[in-house]
Amino acid sequence: MGFILLNLRKYMNFYMKTLLVLLGGAYALTAVGWSVAVNSQQPKLTQQQHRPRTQQKQNSLSQESKLAQASELHEQAQELYEQGKYLQAIPLVERALTIQQQVLGTEHPDVATSLNNLAGLYSLQGSYSQAEPLYLQALEINKKLLGQQHPQ
Repeated sequence: MGFILLNLRKYMNFYMKTLLVLLGGAYALTAVGWSVAVNSQQPKLTQQQHRPRTQQKQNSLSQESKLAQASELHEQAQELYEQGKYLQAIPLVERALTIQQQVLGTEHPDVATSLNNLAGLYSLQGSYSQAEPLYLQALEINKKLLGQQHPQ
């Protein structure tokens, strides 16, 4: 956008000089008015140009930070799982799943994996009624993403 504004200013100045030569003073003043208007808007346009990029960077960093937090929760849950502390691992996987759903959406492969992991923890606890809907949800996500004929 800045490149366009610089070129626009250059062409407006050329246009103003051309009008002055061809049409005389009255029309040239109109061109001067246009030039002033364009030049006065440039700082606003430049700010607007940078604002979305800054917002996107902040959102991206925020999302990366949240996903890193989810990953850390999964690692902690994995350690508890390896120690046989399934009940303690469940809330960590649930929190990680919530973060992933917020950041990635409800139909992302990582969300399906987390649903499957959570269902597995419930199964190990004997809570099959809690595990089954999670397994089914993970299966539906994978069907949508991979298709019915996929080997997994």
